[in-house]
Amino acid sequence: MSHSSDRPADQPPPETGADAAPGLRVYAIFHLNIAFSSIAEEARPALVARAYARLLDLAEAAPGPIGVEATGYTLEELARLAPDWIARLKGLVAAGRVTLIGSGYAQAIGPLMPAAANAWNLQLGRQAYADLLDAAPRLALVNEQTYGPGLPALYAEAGYEGLVMEWENCFRAHPDWPPARRYAPLRAAGSDGASLPVIWSHTIPFQKLQRMAHGEFEPQEFATFVAGHRPPPGGARRALCLYCNDAEVFDFRPGRFEAEPALAAESEWQRIADAFAAVAALDGVAFTDPTALLTEAAAGPALRLESASVPLPTKKQAKYTILRWAVSGRSSFTINTRCQRIADRLAADPAATAAQWKELCFLWSSDFRTHITADRWSAYKARLAGFEAALGLSPEAPPAPAPAVPSAPAESRLLTVETAGLGIALNRRRGLAVERCWLPEAPGNWLFGTLHLDHFDDILLGADWYSGNVVQQSPGAHQVTDLNPCAVTVDESDPDAVQVASVIGTALGPVEKRYRILRHEPELALDLVLHWPEVPRGLLRLGFVTLNPAAFDRRSLAYVCHNGGRVPDRHGLSQGEVEHGRPVSLLVSAGTALGVTEGRFEIGDDRHRLCISFDRGAAALVGQVTCRSVAETYFAQVAFSAAEVDDTSRAVQEGEPRLPLPFRIGFRIRLERGPAS
Repeated sequence: MSHSSDRPADQPPPETGADAAPGLRVYAIFHLNIAFSSIAEEARPALVARAYARLLDLAEAAPGPIGVEATGYTLEELARLAPDWIARLKGLVAAGRVTLIGSGYAQAIGPLMPAAANAWNLQLGRQAYADLLDAAPRLALVNEQTYGPGLPALYAEAGYEGLVMEWENCFRAHPDWPPARRYAPLRAAGSDGASLPVIWSHTIPFQKLQRMAHGEFEPQEFATFVAGHRPPPGGARRALCLYCNDAEVFDFRPGRFEAEPALAAESEWQRIADAFAAVAALDGVAFTDPTALLTEAAAGPALRLESASVPLPTKKQAKYTILRWAVSGRSSFTINTRCQRIADRLAADPAATAAQWKELCFLWSSDFRTHITADRWSAYKARLAGFEAALGLSPEAPPAPAPAVPSAPAESRLLTVETAGLGIALNRRRGLAVERCWLPEAPGNWLFGTLHLDHFDDILLGADWYSGNVVQQSPGAHQVTDLNPCAVTVDESDPDAVQVASVIGTALGPVEKRYRILRHEPELALDLVLHWPEVPRGLLRLGFVTLNPAAFDRRSLAYVCHNGGRVPDRHGLSQGEVEHGRPVSLLVSAGTALGVTEGRFEIGDDRHRLCISFDRGAAALVGQVTCRSVAETYFAQVAFSAAEVDDTSRAVQEGEPRLPLPFRIGFRIRLERGPAS
């Protein structure tokens, strides 16, 4: 096998620059994705000619190795469309002019997929590199720079020696880090206790380089910017990523935004080449192969890249969140749900083939959920439906007619049910919201329920905070909830459970709500059906669980769930402020969320915990945690989101529903002893 990765990590290629031992080592990685959402398939030959071919021109003349990262699918398509380009890339990799950086078969969002699908995606990507380029990349660029601590183990399992991950949002997760850490590779500590070397990418330099290439300022000005990152005299050597983003935005316009800059007469790739030459001429600066930093990274500290408040760091500014691929975008929630259903079928089938997993990875790509063209969206839907049919997965059942909403009789506010397993009080006047839920041995120490507006001496929390409720919000419109008076039926005929049901009227239509309270186990089920003709553009959160702060010791309070890895991620809530669902702006309804990729979420202290589970194959919800200090106490709540709003949340075709209707979801909540696992 012949590839640039054969060079040992402790023997980097000769570095260029004025100094023999430069104080600032720089590198660049260009991301290739022929499935770029807004690029029509018929435009791909022009993309190859105007962007991809000129990238290889840059690599041939650059003052140091150029990193090129591509999905396996991209390379397969290029082998079909432009075999000469593949041959040329293969030669540059073998000659050391290009450092191949790995990805997966598809650009899929790891923290939103179960571990089995992630493992297949990485394995199939490496197979494509071996088959088409005779190469085995040592470094992998985390897809869409969206990281979860369960992923390093999967990358290591696939054969990678290190990751490329964005600095800025990891720093946002750890504002106590010294800023100079941005220049020093380190090890990412994973959820399993192991670690993997990390080479940083940097958002601000890449955006500066894009603006320079698009003509906003000159190449020499970019070099001056880079010069400002050199270490002070006697300071430690530094490493800086000049670029780590799309190749498709130079000398080509994907058509993603109305305000894309016009193409200039001067080649943007030539402006990049000029900028790189100016950088290489700086004293104390040299280009390097990013894999040459692996040894240094392996010797660095092992640190968590994420935190309780930033559990899944994602690239760029705060408006760019994981929610676009989770529950926003163009039917992101529906795609994730249907792909999860396929993953469950394949995982349960010992005869499932690599070709089937490959098709699933392709269908789970992030590119089908944001700025995709109408024609590609129609083709995607047909391909997804065809694969489901081939696997014998039936389409959704036709919607049942919406039930009538009975008048609520004048009954007492609370309905109490006590079994040998647990006790619960439900509020008839607030849509059967949970008032209190407790274990039989401690009825006075309820674990979750409702905190009324007088609970906190803080006007910012001067409201009623419920459990078990539904909230829908749209920009400029009144909030819709199911917190309305309701008629209730109680069925005690089941020997295993007591059932409590209601139909609640809302401004968008009826909500069916049914509790099943087990008689002999500390567990209840909550089933919801939203009989709404449409879910307006906005957020839809449900399954709220509000903790009783008197029942949980915040010093050991933590939440636990899977985010794409084989083992769950655990985050303590003893300090700091956590607000995953807090709006970023008037356009972006939330800052982040949790993948909950195995459909199980836990929150609790070292004495007891709440275990909340749901079927992701029925509804691929994401989790959002809030935990805020209030004087001597705290406020903690969990919610699950099916829809959020941002710049990608718009329908592709008129009349197409944003979510499957009627919307159905079932939760199971179990009260368990012992700490969150």
